[in-house]
Amino acid sequence: MDCRRGGKGGSRRAAQGRGDSSKSSGWETGWNQLPVEVMTFIFSLLPAEERLYVLPMVCRLWRSIALRPECFREADLEDWSEKRVLVALIEPSNVCKSMVRRTSADEALKRLGERVGVRHLEVLRARNCSAQGLGYLLPPSCKPRLLHLELPDLLGNADLELSRLAAASSSSLRKLIIAPFYSESSGTGHVITDSFLFSLANTCRNLTHLDITECKGVTKWGILAVLERCRNLEALSLSGCLSEREDMREVLNAIAANCCHKLTSLDVSRTCVPCDAFVHVIDKCRKLQSLNISDVLVLTPQAVHAIASVTSLGELNLGWNSWLEDTHAKLLSVRTTPFTSLDLSGTCLSDAGMIAVARGLGRTLVKLRAHNTLISDASIEAIATYCSNLERLGALETNVSDRAAAIVACSGCTNLISLSLSGCCERVVRDSGSGSSSSSSSWLAPHNECRTLLARCPKLIELAMPITDCYGAQEEVVGGGGRGGAVRERERAAERERERERDRDRDRRPSSYCTHRRRSRRCRQVIATVPFFEALAIASSRLKSLSLTGCCARRYADISQALIAFLGLCTSVMAVSFSKIFELDDDTLRGLGSACPHLIYFTLEYNDTVTDVGLKALVTACKNLKVVNIKQCPEISLSVLDQLAKLLPKKTVADARECVCTEL
Repeated sequence: MDCRRGGKGGSRRAAQGRGDSSKSSGWETGWNQLPVEVMTFIFSLLPAEERLYVLPMVCRLWRSIALRPECFREADLEDWSEKRVLVALIEPSNVCKSMVRRTSADEALKRLGERVGVRHLEVLRARNCSAQGLGYLLPPSCKPRLLHLELPDLLGNADLELSRLAAASSSSLRKLIIAPFYSESSGTGHVITDSFLFSLANTCRNLTHLDITECKGVTKWGILAVLERCRNLEALSLSGCLSEREDMREVLNAIAANCCHKLTSLDVSRTCVPCDAFVHVIDKCRKLQSLNISDVLVLTPQAVHAIASVTSLGELNLGWNSWLEDTHAKLLSVRTTPFTSLDLSGTCLSDAGMIAVARGLGRTLVKLRAHNTLISDASIEAIATYCSNLERLGALETNVSDRAAAIVACSGCTNLISLSLSGCCERVVRDSGSGSSSSSSSWLAPHNECRTLLARCPKLIELAMPITDCYGAQEEVVGGGGRGGAVRERERAAERERERERDRDRDRRPSSYCTHRRRSRRCRQVIATVPFFEALAIASSRLKSLSLTGCCARRYADISQALIAFLGLCTSVMAVSFSKIFELDDDTLRGLGSACPHLIYFTLEYNDTVTDVGLKALVTACKNLKVVNIKQCPEISLSVLDQLAKLLPKKTVADARECVCTEL
């Protein structure tokens, strides 16, 4: 068939010229004989990129249908933008973050506005767009009547364009999500200000969802105007917007007065929340289903009791609040209606509080996060006993030991989709008899337990764990020996005191890269990694995310070859993360790019052997790579950003320190 002749007439003539009536009949009774409305509906189910760039190139008939405004009631350009965005977060010591990214979604918005039209557009999601791109959606002839507008990673101020969009969609707009691309704490221009919020309040009275996370250009006056006039709000996110305590008090009082009867989701994280005003809001909003109060000021037990009294509440995020202790967790555990999702990361929670939570709320918990807490194996055992319906469990940088994986493997948590377990302490054990030093970690786990875990959890697709010693390790002693028993006893006591000090540290993260290297020079243990990856191979076909953590006091033999061979079997993996594995080098990243060309997210932390050469080889090989996160890797310099921009065509370089975009 020669589609360039257009329509069924062209296909009929082409088939008759070949003398093949069956092919012509098959085609005509297929696509070309379908009603235009049916083909429009089918095309509307395809990704926006294919509707804009692929379907119009097939034939004239398809072009006329694909570019009909009715085919674009919903335009999701997030995937289109992410494919053209590479965000590289390079964090050497004392160096700010920087980013490399491809062109924004303005190109797609221009094609959508000029060639298709936006008369029937109802849902728009566009990442990395700017005010110029939004201007293409406002032609003089017709304007969209949007129901749903999502603009994450917005670039530059867009008050005027957003106000015009809100005015055009005044009676229809229901959901609005706006978030800046860069951090607005640097003093640069803001994506929105009170000017837009005043326009939104005057035009969109039927708004039900508003999310302006990290939009620091707004003040309490703009938010109060929206709360006073948009009284049908069901979801509100003000995360990181207001930094003054009294401003937040007025906003919370306005929420309680105007929006309490319908509000089901509230996010006031990273703000200064007054306790009395917060309790007043909780008492009024009895339909709350989701609440996020992470990283806020101190809340009293009265506030925690008010949270526990909301029977409709199913998702609660209390993470990164140093004031939260076991007493607060016990108050939550006695509520009659259990939670389905609970985040207690970065708190002072210990075994007593976590065991109470598991016993009281475990029967309905689906998601539980407790990173950077004081919990140990006793908490993991309680979770494994009472939380049989758990799907996501996170306990990174905690005090769990080598028994944690075995406890989960032998439990009834067979519905796990995501599992993250690792201890935070490296315990150095000294042989009192010989005086030699040997490194022993709390992360050791036999390979059969790892196999059992993966076999009993057939849905597990996200795994974060340390590299374990499956068959026992060979010790490589560096220094030490020849000292008396009294000296060794004092050393053991000093080491125990240092461990207790680290347990009391809330940050849990190493202070510097050099600290790890000095600690690792003392004594290193040789670990055979092949058995470990052989144990993981049982889940190689289903894993989508893999995070491996090493130990500074260990040396991993043949890890590069074993890792590349294992990842070559992981056909579905999209995200990998490596931390404190010093044996990884440029050749490893080059092999990783060959083994996982479909990789999307890559993270490398605490490594002094990978250089710019290895990173460039990985980025060049993985065409779908979206995010590269490099932390504490001194051999990778910021100059690699310019080199990546030259290697990858059509790039835009944005330095977070200046937040200025320049086309290359």
